[in-house]
This record gives sequence, structure tokens and C-alpha cells, in this order.
Amino acid sequence: MSARTTSNPLPFKRRLQHLPTPLADDVLAAFAVAADRLPAAPIDLWQDEVVAGVREKVDTTRLYQPIFDKPAERFTAAKGFEMLAPLSFHVRNKVQNTYQQRVNSGGIAAGSAYLRETIKKLTVVWHKYPFHKISGMKFVKQPEPVEQDDAVDKDEIENRLLAKASPFSAFRLLRHRKSTELKKASAIIADTCMQQVKEIAASADKEVAYFDAYDAAAKICQTWGVIPPYWNAVKRDHIEDAAECAILRMTCAKWWGRQLLKLRDQCCEHLCIVVGLVNQHTPFVSDECFSEWTSQQRTAMQWLESTMIENEAGVILPLIEAAMAGNANPSNRLVELIVRARGLDEMAEESGKIGFMVTLTCPSKFHMKSHKWDLNNAKTAQQYLVNVFAKIRAALSYRNIPFTGCRVTEPHKDSTPHWHMLCMVKPEHEMAVKAIIKKYAYEVDGDEPGAKEHRLLIEAIDKQKGCAVGYIIKYLSKNIMGEHMQGELDLETGKPVNEVAPRATAWANRHRIRQFQFYGTSSVQVWRELRRLKVGPQSPEIEAAKAAACNSDWKAFEYAMKNAQLSLNYEVTPQGNEYGEMTKRVQGISGIAFGEKRLIITRGERWKLRKANDDELEAYRTLKQRRKDLFTVNRAMNAESRLSRKELKDAMPKWSIALLPLPFGSPWTCRNNCTDPVLEEVDSRIIRHLAQVGITDPANIERLLFVGCRVMDADGGEWWVDDGQLRNEPYRYREIRDLPLDKLVSEMQSWGKTTEYSA
Repeated sequence: MSARTTSNPLPFKRRLQHLPTPLADDVLAAFAVAADRLPAAPIDLWQDEVVAGVREKVDTTRLYQPIFDKPAERFTAAKGFEMLAPLSFHVRNKVQNTYQQRVNSGGIAAGSAYLRETIKKLTVVWHKYPFHKISGMKFVKQPEPVEQDDAVDKDEIENRLLAKASPFSAFRLLRHRKSTELKKASAIIADTCMQQVKEIAASADKEVAYFDAYDAAAKICQTWGVIPPYWNAVKRDHIEDAAECAILRMTCAKWWGRQLLKLRDQCCEHLCIVVGLVNQHTPFVSDECFSEWTSQQRTAMQWLESTMIENEAGVILPLIEAAMAGNANPSNRLVELIVRARGLDEMAEESGKIGFMVTLTCPSKFHMKSHKWDLNNAKTAQQYLVNVFAKIRAALSYRNIPFTGCRVTEPHKDSTPHWHMLCMVKPEHEMAVKAIIKKYAYEVDGDEPGAKEHRLLIEAIDKQKGCAVGYIIKYLSKNIMGEHMQGELDLETGKPVNEVAPRATAWANRHRIRQFQFYGTSSVQVWRELRRLKVGPQSPEIEAAKAAACNSDWKAFEYAMKNAQLSLNYEVTPQGNEYGEMTKRVQGISGIAFGEKRLIITRGERWKLRKANDDELEAYRTLKQRRKDLFTVNRAMNAESRLSRKELKDAMPKWSIALLPLPFGSPWTCRNNCTDPVLEEVDSRIIRHLAQVGITDPANIERLLFVGCRVMDADGGEWWVDDGQLRNEPYRYREIRDLPLDKLVSEMQSWGKTTEYSA
């Protein structure tokens, strides 16, 4: 068929269908001879006769490569699945099922096209991570030809053939978290860095040895896709101590193990996203990732329950009790976030600011479902949003526009993150702030289809519908544990919020994404340290901040911070870890007290970890069962009789040493019949029980039991001995905790004049 005989020449692929297969070799040979014989001629490759003329030689190999490409001809479904064999079962099963669906609907050609395209995408993603380099290491079987011999292990033969057939051969090291072979890889890389460092140290000048050795080890880090530690401190500031600490890290197998484990988690999830294992039915993360995260949480809880902490005074506490009393408890974390958001709203309303909600989404190239997807993961998309927000804040700072609020990062069903931001600004700055947000939100691919509809949404807060907290609280809740949202559906997935909330937490954990951030506010760590403060009355400035923190009043805390000027104080330990680095431990808070800078210790006690013995494990199991029984009984009651959340928390059985067997927790009686010092010795059990209320200082115990003085406990209450009985008066702050802040400050100032307490 000649192209000159038709007015509309057929496309190349359709022409290929009309070309007789048996004549293909003859046509190629005839064209090759004609190309060599004729120096120049405009030739139609589909014409029977070659027309003479002047032209340049044609690269026949390149022109005919789509037709006679032998590797493409040899590609079969069996060969494709053989290449995918080292990958996890979830990935292989998903690809095989989708391939079969394509074959059933479109034939072998459609199935092969899908399989070829999927392998291509998987290969691109696989080479974004350094594990394809591992196949050349000693502990991975090399693709050497092996004869079938009974003396050779069959597994070894299979591994060698697999390494030869598949580019994913090293993935078998990643099938399990913290696998032995991955630890071996970490040891080999650390050993390689050590060898490089030793060679540099032996040959280089002592003055530059650290920096040259750092460069050699950093080059290995960059080869493996790991950011070298202290890069700016060494390369920009030329700090020799930083280079030394960095070398100790880069030559440590444990450090390399943590880096490779982080890359392993991201790589496995990235491959699952490519084949479509993250979708509306399995949102945010794959089932494989969610199962691993759930197993991690279960293992961590078991370790917390089987570990005890004990201080120098003999106070024994299960580690899980201490952990659940802080922000590791999702309920406590949610309450703190809501309190902070409510404080921002109250401050904004008092100062005349207005609020609006901003939903910021990534361009289509970050979304897996888009044809423009560039095969990057959620971490890259999050970095894009961070950069956009940094530009927005820099532009506002340049214009001296105050900007407060909070943001929540949550995933789309395809794992791509998007932000919900609560913004508080003055009315005169509203238009400028919105214009800046729009400018940077549409800076990248702002004119692509769908950008105006989905990239950015700005919604004013309607006071008729509710306050700002009502707008942000649902995003806070459904990204922690979905508390207080029973029966609500997630708009992204259509599933109940309490079902998808754990998957959102697993998503943030796997991609190491910060979910919540407040900006333009005081330090929340100072707030937490004030709530830990157990000593007696402080100065009016510090006491006002403490009262606000203990009463969960963030607005009052912000105002009190302006007067107290509180900041964290750290206990610094030079060379405090195995890498020779300086370590910092929060010791307390420092601030203004009675016009002077003071230091308040909030973490004076030293605790040590130890494994729980059988008696302690049994005591905690009994306590858990009592708590479970209380939950069961309360759930079985009708709605009118059921305990409220606060009442249930107050009624919950607490841990105490009395739960332990007789040698630990037997009751004691004081042998003192008057306030005179008649005791000649103090039983160790008495010391333990006094420690439970915070009386641990030997001098205070002696004053209490021998001298007859009153002693203050950790909560500010007073203890004394009267008629052989231990008496207690609670801290009087509890009696005035409902006073307004200004009255509380004036009351505390009067205390300073009438009492003997000192700061």
C-alpha cells in the first residue's frame, strides 16, 4: 500500500498493522540497500519502488526500532511477573489481579501494556531509594551461572537466578522491618565509612584531618540518599567538634540502621502507592503499612506495661502510667489542642481580629490519580506545602502583619497531604493576607485545569454558625483518634471517622509528617512544665501563669507570660551520648519573680528504668482488670445513669504501692504519740508512703516525725503529726481556683506580705 495513493496517510501504528509480516525482513533489506546506494532522495518507506533523489543517509536502526525491537518482542506476562517476584505479596497480588481484569476487558494487549507500564513505574520508584545498590554486596547472592548439582543449596540457586532476572532482587531484604540482612547492610556501610576515615586520618594533615574524613564519609551518605549530619556546621561554619561528632555517627552501625529503616518504610509504602494499594477502600496508607504500625503500637504498649520506673525515694510506678499521664495519651493530646485553639479564638475576639479557614492543596503532579503525577511520595508533597507556607509567613513578616492561628495536616485518600489552616488577622489586613496566600498557592501550575476549583479554599468564620474552634475541632479530632465524632463520616473516604482516624495517625508516622502546628503563640512546653510544678506558692507573676495553665486557660496564660517572661531551662551535659554530643535535659523554667530572674526546678527527681518483676506485673494486670470492669459496667448503664467522662476519670482506680504484695505496700502506723521527737528510727515503709505525697527530703522527714514541724508536700499541702496521727491540710489554692485572674494576682500579692513563704 502506497502512501501517495491516499489523501489522508494512515498513522504510523495503523500502517504497521497493514504491513505484511512475512515481507518485513525483505522491506528492511531493500531499504537498507537503497539507502547505501542513493546519496540523497526523499523516500517513502511504504512505497514499493525507491524514488531517486538527493538526500542524507537515514538511520534505519532508529527508524525501525519500534517494529523490530527484540527485547520488546520477548516481553511476556510470565517474564513480567518473574521480575516482580521479589516484591511483597501485597504488591504482586494487586498487579496480578489488575492485569487479569485488563485481559478480561481488553485482551492480552491491554494486559501487557498495563504490566509493562506498571513495571516501568515501579522501577523508577525503586531507583529513588538506595536499596538497588545492596544487590552488589557480599551477603546478597550474585547472578552467577550455577549448574544443577545436588551439592548446591536449592535456595542459593533460586536466589542467584532471581537476582539475575529482576531489578528488585534486593527487596527481599526489606520484607520485614529490622531484618537481619538489613542490619548486615548497615554494618557493611558503617565499616566502609570507618575504612575511609582511617585512610584519611593516616594520610592527611592533622589540622584538616577531621574535615577531609568528614567529606569522605559524607560522600558515602550522599551515595545512599542519607543527609550527612551537621552539614552546615561543618561545611559552612567549619566547626571541628561538629565534624568529629558527625564522623562518630557515620561510622556507627546503629545510626545507619535507623537511616535505612526510615528509607525502608518510605520505599515499601511508595511501591504500594504506585500499584494502587492506597485508595478509597484502603485510604491514606496501605493495609501492609497499617498492619506494621498497629504491630508497633501493640509492642510499644506491652513494653510500657512490663517496665517500671523508680526514683531514689523508692516510689515505684509502671512506665505506662507515666506515659499515659502526658501527651502520649491521645485524649490528653486532643484536649490540649482544643484548649490552645479556644485560647486563640478568645484572644482574637478580645483584640478585634477576624478569622477565616484556609484549605491548601498540592498541584496535580503530587497526586497519584493524576496523569501528571511525577511519582513522588507524600513527604515531597508535604515539603512543597511547607515551602509555600514559609513564603507566606515571610511576606507577612516583611509587611509587619501579625498572623496567628494553627494548621492541621491531613491526607487525601491517595496519601497526598493537604492543610487546613485557621488564620487570625486584623480586619484592615484581611485583603492583603488573602492576596498573599492566593499568590503563593497558585505559584506552581496555577493555570492547570481544576486549580481554581480545588487548589485553594478560603472560608470566612460565621459567628452565627459557631466560633473558630468549631471549625477546626473536627480536623483535630479526626486526625488523632476520632473522639467525640461517633457516627460522623469522613468526607474524603465516606467511612466513619473513628475507623479512618488511626489510619491518618499511621500515615503521619510512616511519612514522618507533623500533623499539628500553632504559630504566633507562646511555647506550649512552658505550659506543660507549669502544670508539672508541685511546689508551694510562687511569685505573683509565676503563680498567675501557673494558675492559667492548671485551669486550662490559654488566653490568661498568654497574658501572664508577658509579665513572667518564662522560658525553659536545660541541664546541659557535655559529651552526653555515645557520639560525643552535648545533650540537653529540661530541668525547669526560668522567669521573672519579684522583679528578679529566678529558676524553678520542675524535674528534680531522677528515675531509673527496670523490668517489672512477677508481683508488679500481676498487680498491674489486676488494676487493668478493675478498670475494664468499670468501663463495662458504665457502658451497660442507661444514658441517664451513666457516668460522665470526668466522673469516670475520677472514679477510675489509680495505681499505688498498696496494690503490691505485703513487703511493698502494707499499711503503717506512726508510733509517735505526741509532737515530741520520740522516734528513734524510721521504718522504710513510712519513707515509701511519705514519698507518695512528695515528701522525699530526709531533712523534711526528720522535721515532720522527730521535731514535730509542719512540712509541705508536692501539691503545696501541709502535713504534721498530731496524737500519733498524720494530719493533712490541702493547699489553699484549691479554695480560690475559680477566682478571676486579676483577683488571683492581688490575692497572691497579699499572701506575700502575710505569710512566710518565699519564692
